[in-house]
Amino acid sequence: MEDQTWLKALDKKVTHSLRIALEVFGDTKSPVTNELKIVTAIRVMYKVKHPFEKMAALLYDTKLTEFTMYNLCIPSKVIDAILALNPKPNESYQNYLIRIKKLKVPCAVLIAILTVNIENYLSDSTCNCGYQLYDAQTALKFLK
Repeated sequence: MEDQTWLKALDKKVTHSLRIALEVFGDTKSPVTNELKIVTAIRVMYKVKHPFEKMAALLYDTKLTEFTMYNLCIPSKVIDAILALNPKPNESYQNYLIRIKKLKVPCAVLIAILTVNIENYLSDSTCNCGYQLYDAQTALKFLK
């Protein structure tokens, strides 16, 4: 019974994260896909399982500061995951992937982001994104 209470509390946090993402993104569209950013975030969210992963998926692209997320009562594990998803200064993409692969929540979210990106590349017949597709597929193989 205690576990269910804990899960219900996390579900409320996921809903809270969705509200925050809706407010931050509004009707902003991705310059690459022309899809509403909130739609992309929700697509990523549905590809992960754990509530912490869902929260990070919704909020990773909001550009909220650590301080703001803390004030919005985002769990520290989610804040840490979001911060980890940002490449460090002068970090190569290969080193970024190696670092993320060791971190459970950020790795799950990045796998979901890459999966959604690949779906976008494959569904857009006008996209001249062969290199991006190859790069995303290679990164996805490495992380899995």
